[in-house]
Amino acid sequence: MTTTDLVRKLRRTLKDAPDRTFVVNDPLSAGATTLTIPSSDVTKFPTSGVTLEFDDGTDEEVLTTAGADASSNSVPIMRGMGGTADVDHLKDTPVLIESRWGFAELVDALNLIVDTELWPHVWIKGETPVTPDFTKEYIPSAITGVEEPLYAYQLNSGFRYPLHIEWLSPAFADDANFPNGAFLIDRSQYINTSPVYVSYRQQATIDTLAGSLERITLLGASGHLLLMEEAKHVAPAASQADRGVAEGAKDRAGLVLWQRFEQARIRVNVTLSHEEQQRRHVLVRG
Repeated sequence: MTTTDLVRKLRRTLKDAPDRTFVVNDPLSAGATTLTIPSSDVTKFPTSGVTLEFDDGTDEEVLTTAGADASSNSVPIMRGMGGTADVDHLKDTPVLIESRWGFAELVDALNLIVDTELWPHVWIKGETPVTPDFTKEYIPSAITGVEEPLYAYQLNSGFRYPLHIEWLSPAFADDANFPNGAFLIDRSQYINTSPVYVSYRQQATIDTLAGSLERITLLGASGHLLLMEEAKHVAPAASQADRGVAEGAKDRAGLVLWQRFEQARIRVNVTLSHEEQQRRHVLVRG
C-alpha cells in the first residue's frame, strides 16, 4: 500500500472528510497560479484565504488569493504554502478544502507510531534462504531492517535440522560489505550444501505495513493526533465553557483510540509469539 493510500485510510479513521474539488488544468504545472475547477464547485470559493491541499501524495498546500471566477471556473492561488514544494499536479487530482490535518502531519503521526510504538512489541515475521559459505562464519544479510534472527535450519529428507545462529547488526558490522548486517553461523554445523533458511524479526516501516500491523498503526496514529490536537482545530465555541466541553470530548475520543491501540498491540504480540513457538517445535535434530 502506498503512503497516500495509508493517509487516506487514516483520514477515514479520524472522520476527517473535508469538502473537495478537482484539478481541471491538464496539468496544473509548477508555478501556475490559476487553478481551474469544475463549474459546479465555483460556489465553494466565495472569498480568498481558503487553504487547499492536493490529495496525490505530493504534500503541496496552496492558498486562494481571491474568490472563484465563475466565467472561467478558476481560482487564483498562492503555491507552496507551509513549506511545501510547488510541483506539477495531473488533471482530475482531488483537492482537499480546509482539511483538518495536512498530509505531512498525518505521515508524521504514522511514522511516530511505526518508529517508536511498534517495535519491540510487534514485528514483521520473515524467512529467507541464504547460501551457506563453507569458508566463512558469516553470511551477509540481503534483508533491510532485520532486528534479530529467531532460528536457522537446513532441510534433509523432509526434516528441518536446526543451526545455531547469531546476528551482527549493521551498527556493529562497520563494514561496507555488510550494509544490512550479517548472520553468524558456525560452518561446522552445516549438514549438507542445501540453503540455510533463516527466520527473523523485522521492524515495520510505513511501506511494509499490512494486515494487523496496518490496523493497529492507524489506531495509534488516530489516538495520538486526537490527544495532541490543538484548540485551533475545534470549531468556534459560543463560550469558554462550550470550548472546554469540546476539548474534553476530543481528549476522551483520543484516549479511547489509544487504549484500543495498546490492546490490539498486545493481541498481535501474543499471536506472533505463539506462532514462533509453534515453528520452533517442528525443528528436530538428527
